[in-house]
Amino acid sequence: MIFLMSLNRCLVFKSPKWCIKLFEKSQHIYVVSCCGVLSVFSAVVSIISSEIHRVYTLSHGFVDYGTSSGFQNMISFFYELSLFINKGVWREIINALLNIFNYIPEMCLPFLLLWNHYKMKNKLKKLILVRPAVVPAVMSQMESGV
Repeated sequence: MIFLMSLNRCLVFKSPKWCIKLFEKSQHIYVVSCCGVLSVFSAVVSIISSEIHRVYTLSHGFVDYGTSSGFQNMISFFYELSLFINKGVWREIINALLNIFNYIPEMCLPFLLLWNHYKMKNKLKKLILVRPAVVPAVMSQMESGV
């Protein structure tokens, strides 16, 4: 929801036409689902490409470490590229996209770190896997030796 509110606020200032198209009509479910998918995808790409891992330190608590490569470098490149674009229309489009991309990793990083912590992937595999039918074995009196 924070990402969606940020997107709404960003579009109010940067592109009122898109704000009206996305938020004024009854398209909220479509917008929320698209924002959710986009934010999860970009957070996964950011975490995987930056090799982020969480470490607990006594002085600071949980700290996230990672390399500055991959998705973060791409976003930095677009920020630097926007300085050299002189046409007003392209500059507004790039700035709007950068404002949107700015909030994407913040949205899903805590969720994905919790997901990794609780090993949800293994739990989901156990839930989804097909289990063979188990037939209880009943020993007859002759086999038991009674």
